[in-house]
Amino acid sequence: TREENVRMHVAADHVRNFLDAVKSRRDPIEPVEVGHSSASVCLLGNIAQILKRKFTWDPATERSTDDDVSESARNDLVKLGQRAVGALKEALGHEKSRFRSRAAEVLGCIGAKDAVEPLILALRDREWVVRRRLCQESRARLELLRR
Repeated sequence: TREENVRMHVAADHVRNFLDAVKSRRDPIEPVEVGHSSASVCLLGNIAQILKRKFTWDPATERSTDDDVSESARNDLVKLGQRAVGALKEALGHEKSRFRSRAAEVLGCIGAKDAVEPLILALRDREWVVRRRLCQESRARLELLRR
């Protein structure tokens, strides 16, 4: 019967709904975790398509267990060069140290002059992993950029 039908709220603009939920401190229509996992699946599909092959993904750690996928992503960012610098500088402020350390590594490899100051600040990162990666991968590049 009609009374048994469940009416679900529909939102055409999930971004607006999310922002309104943050502002009102109420739950959004979709749980944030559902949005994250939905977007992740799409992004993973795009990555596999770009790589033209399958790769393994650990949903618990949200990392690929294939080293060549990480290396490929790093190389692609380096090839983008200056176009990747803004996003990489922003990633230096990410809450997860693995993102900050990878961003520092790639920024060092790109060698953009406008990345010098953010990289110097990254040398003071609260996590030793970030500082170590930056020193290992980028020391020579930083010296060249300072000249």
